[in-house]
Amino acid sequence: MFNRKTSQHGFTLLEILVALSIVAIMIGAVFKLYAQTLSMADMSRFHTLAPMLAGKKLTEFETKSSDQAISESGDFGNDFPGYSWAVTTATVGEEAFKGIPGALTRIDIKITRNQGEMSWETRAYRLLGSR
Repeated sequence: MFNRKTSQHGFTLLEILVALSIVAIMIGAVFKLYAQTLSMADMSRFHTLAPMLAGKKLTEFETKSSDQAISESGDFGNDFPGYSWAVTTATVGEEAFKGIPGALTRIDIKITRNQGEMSWETRAYRLLGSR
């Protein structure tokens, strides 16, 4: 007669399936966290660049010699692909500034990315001298 051991070493199929299920859930959670991190980094980059690009456009507008209200738009070319801008201006309260050279001008700047997927807007007022 053979002497059989009653205890066997190793894992059962059920234990292996439970372990694989736990690993699969953990991997799914890690990938979801990674995707959220990439999305947040992308949003952070946009909200960091947009004010700088708006400042650039504001400076360009202030150096132009135009007395008329404008409405212009465009993109930033290869320097910032996917980013576009729109600037609108209007003269504010001319009657309040009679006798003062220049006019108070409202400047609205909108920076968008990927055809409006993300947008950032600002408004500035400038007392522009007579030109």
